[in-house]
Amino acid sequence: MEKLILEIQNLSVNIKQRSLLKIKRLQLYEKQIMGIYSPNGSGKTTLLNLIAGCSISKEFEVKGNIINNTPVSYVFQKPVLIESRDVEKNIFMTLNSIEIKEKKQDLCRKWIQLLGLDSISKKKVKNLSGGERQRVCIARAFASNQKLMLLDEPFASQDKNNAAKIIDLLIHEKETKDFSAIIVSHDLEKLKKLCDFIITEKDLNYDKDNFGA
Repeated sequence: MEKLILEIQNLSVNIKQRSLLKIKRLQLYEKQIMGIYSPNGSGKTTLLNLIAGCSISKEFEVKGNIINNTPVSYVFQKPVLIESRDVEKNIFMTLNSIEIKEKKQDLCRKWIQLLGLDSISKKKVKNLSGGERQRVCIARAFASNQKLMLLDEPFASQDKNNAAKIIDLLIHEKETKDFSAIIVSHDLEKLKKLCDFIITEKDLNYDKDNFGA
């Protein structure tokens, strides 16, 4: 039996008296990839933010338990990078747990190559396309080597080949390490290729109709 790394119990999130999320119980084990597929406004990103421990607006009323003692890497829907730095520096500067500079550089170059960013590794982020920025964030998340990765719409700006590359890398990490992931996507076909299970709108708010949402 794989180790339980995340458990959500009786979670409710309301905003302005409207139910955004209502989850009775949700579990994720090591070496599992969970997909989240539901319409805009159904609380997907809010759920990822809560799991990651991000601060959220005071407008949200949150009750219940999210039990997660696992370090998290988070690929936000909108890339968060330092515009004036190049691709390699954006990855390198986040690897604080590695003391030896050469090891950091090797790790940066490994993921730059695997995500197809070799030709732009010295390019400043401000000069990159949306898809390239997104892959830099994904490379940085992989390089951080955390056991749980959260990805918010990782395929949105990717062409077919790059999306396939990301899927293959996630599957490889799951199969070779104690690695798990939660992926939000509007692309159901890609989630089906990748995920052990997929949750939908009814799983995120089991009595949504009672709140007129």
